[in-house]
Amino acid sequence: MSDVIGEMPWHCGEKDCEVGWHRSTYWWHGDGFYSVDAYSDGDHEGVEQKEAEKLLADYEVAWKRYSKDVIATGKDPLQEYRVKSCYTRKARFTVEMRNSICGAVLTKWKRGKGPWTWRAKPPKSLADYLLIEERGGNKLLQPVKCIERDGKGGWKNHYYTLEELLELANEDENVRVTRVKGHYRLHLTLKESVVRKESAVKRDLIKAAKRGK
Repeated sequence: MSDVIGEMPWHCGEKDCEVGWHRSTYWWHGDGFYSVDAYSDGDHEGVEQKEAEKLLADYEVAWKRYSKDVIATGKDPLQEYRVKSCYTRKARFTVEMRNSICGAVLTKWKRGKGPWTWRAKPPKSLADYLLIEERGGNKLLQPVKCIERDGKGGWKNHYYTLEELLELANEDENVRVTRVKGHYRLHLTLKESVVRKESAVKRDLIKAAKRGK
């Protein structure tokens, strides 16, 4: 039986250390044996009970020292404070598709009510949702159905036909299909992750450190 009896931050003071701060974990193993995992990476070293108790007596002082550093630098290398570095938002896109002998092809796309973008790979969230990849030298933007071995040691992509893609789109509650001048348009509502500004994250970290949460 083993239990963690405490965690403490400590600063190595090494100039070439990118983190600086580290977290040590103290363990009691039920048989009178104590150990310390200096970097909380599973590498334990035995310590005497008195030594473990002496070090843990500085528990509050050590964490206050760490909090002061977070307030001063706006950085939380030990990820002690729950501050969001990104958030999720809804994004609306419209893409126009046509059929070809190679399968379904994306010809243009736009975000919300913005301008159309022609023959350029869409943002990652949209490209991932539609499984879009750029095909070879002709740079066609096509949704990949599956990837199989080509029998020559390589891989071969198989692409959705327009009919197959529309069938999937009609079953997806996040997609609405319309037809304009012989082309099909997919109107999509997606969730995308947005990285917060560094200044906003820093501000919230400082507030959290001051509150002690």
